[in-house]
Amino acid sequence: MFKKTVLLVLLLFSVNCFADSLILIPIESHLQANDSIELGKAMPGQTLKLIVSDNSYREDGLLWEKADVMLPSGWELVSSGKNDKTIEVLIKIPETTLPNIYNINLILSAPLKSVEKESFTLKVIITNEQLILASSPALFVEGKTGESSKYLLIVSNNSICSQEILMESSLPRTWTEAVSFIVPANSVKELNVKVVPQQTERRQFKFNFLNENKKILVSLNAVMNSKPSLEGKFYAFLAGFPVYSISLIPFNLINVLAGYLM
Repeated sequence: MFKKTVLLVLLLFSVNCFADSLILIPIESHLQANDSIELGKAMPGQTLKLIVSDNSYREDGLLWEKADVMLPSGWELVSSGKNDKTIEVLIKIPETTLPNIYNINLILSAPLKSVEKESFTLKVIITNEQLILASSPALFVEGKTGESSKYLLIVSNNSICSQEILMESSLPRTWTEAVSFIVPANSVKELNVKVVPQQTERRQFKFNFLNENKKILVSLNAVMNSKPSLEGKFYAFLAGFPVYSISLIPFNLINVLAGYLM
């Protein structure tokens, strides 16, 4: 009986001493104390979000009380906070960071004496490689003057940081509007951008995707070939039609319709 009791105590002690931590963001991975893991690639100027939990499924909430981080020189801890199930840490990567592999030391603390602290090494690859990409299945669109046409734009974020993006075009503001959006880490976002040409012409322009500092991350070259709308042709026809030639209106309307359909 005594041996069984000692064995039970040892098992409970070992469960409390070694918590199974779980990184949820930017990648999902189980960690043990002193583990080292590579998170992936990021670009200078991005903000890295870490969300950490434990794997204890405790009814009274998260085992860890707080997270401390030791950062590379110049990196900034933006915030660190705890809720019932996770700890969230935001880290700003400086614009001047050179390409290299950098270590973040994450130290989790618990109020329980049996698990005072556990530390982990998180490796981040900083690269000048373009990790924000844009594409479209159709960048040449034919539309009607004064009518709405749409461009499908696809933005891919291949970094471990979510990216806030402002999409602007080189078109006049009366043709289209700027759009702000966020692309989460390692994900894809689709945009349907509405363009309303205000005059009949073939116009080349750019879709520019900028970060929060208004730096262009990537651009797409596009073309809008706008033709007169039926309404525009009709009003142009009436504007140039003599009042005394009312009997000829049906024939000219047929010409307008024929020209619109061609």
